Amino acid sequence: MDVTVGIAMQRQATRTRRDSNTDWVAERIGPRIRARRLELGMSMRELARRLGVSPSFVSRLENGRCPPSVGTLRALTSELDISASDLLSDPQAGAA
Repeated sequence: MDVTVGIAMQRQATRTRRDSNTDWVAERIGPRIRARRLELGMSMRELARRLGVSPSFVSRLENGRCPPSVGTLRALTSELDISASDLLSDPQAGAA
């Protein structure tokens, strides 16, 4: 195999792995963000205003279509009064 082709294949595999990890994070925390926001009686528009982002971005977060940056995650945990570990934890891990 040509070295260039091998490197390109490795980059693609790494990118795919990273994307699946990103998807996992987004899919896991999205519903938790929505549930906590609703628990607090906060609208999507209000959360967006407090975070300094658009309501459509909050929608994408809640629907698991994009993961938050570290800065956005910090702001979310502050505004929603929830820890990052609560957002990211596996609920089945405690059941074992």
